Amino acid sequence: MIRELLWKEWRENRWKYATLWLVFNAPILILMLAIGTLPGARDPFGDLSDRMVMKYLPLTLGEGFLVASLFLLATSMVAVAVFRPDSADKAMFFVFEQPVSRRKYLTTKLLYGACQVALAVCFAVLFAPAAAYAMMLMSGKATLAGSGAMFGAILGAAARCILWCTLVSVAAFLGAALISALVRRWWLAAICAIGFVVLFGAYVFRDNSLFGGGEFFDIVPTVEGKTFSVSVNFPTSHWLTVSDILPMPTGFGPSKVVPLAAGAALIVLFSTGLAWVYERKELK
Repeated sequence: MIRELLWKEWRENRWKYATLWLVFNAPILILMLAIGTLPGARDPFGDLSDRMVMKYLPLTLGEGFLVASLFLLATSMVAVAVFRPDSADKAMFFVFEQPVSRRKYLTTKLLYGACQVALAVCFAVLFAPAAAYAMMLMSGKATLAGSGAMFGAILGAAARCILWCTLVSVAAFLGAALISALVRRWWLAAICAIGFVVLFGAYVFRDNSLFGGGEFFDIVPTVEGKTFSVSVNFPTSHWLTVSDILPMPTGFGPSKVVPLAAGAALIVLFSTGLAWVYERKELK
């Protein structure tokens, strides 16, 4: 029966999760398209060389920040779109009549959704620096021998932030799912989910010991006697300006027990809340 439930989730929600994957990777995909088709988009990278790889490649670490902040809105909307139909069209009551418990049905649905979100986060965070570095190599101005170590360091920094970003994203997904299960009207559920994500994101990125998001994305470390600036100016040809070669982001994505435990605790809390709601749902 588990196989049938997984097939049901894939068949009904594959395009919803595909949309989430597309949103997560939209920044780097748009950049690749612009650089590949618009010569003017390449102007800011005229000084690219093996040495200058560290001037631009660390900026791709911002993908992790986007996934754990702005893109939480997309994550919450997908959660509402996935869980709301269970209540709206009473489809889950047909499933409840099958030889499967409510807990097993919900567990399958939660695990499938959480895995989709986690995989989307992992791919997006790693794909951004990998795709940017591939474009640098294809330009012929940077070489693997001369800049491979820099790429490895940036990819390692991106990998360090994956666990924290995944926990935050899955917690937002489950929190929005819980709201959609509690609120009867889909439009009200969507509004409440957006409000929840905004408040959740604002708290996560405060300088607090529980989540510590304010210090987590330290892309440009402080170097005594030097200042670094990054500016974006659309729609001019020099739309990106980086003042100097950026230092190695050694403090990016630190692994701390309390923020990781807080994210895991929220996942357990929201999952327990969903289980409680599903156990008490009745056909009306």
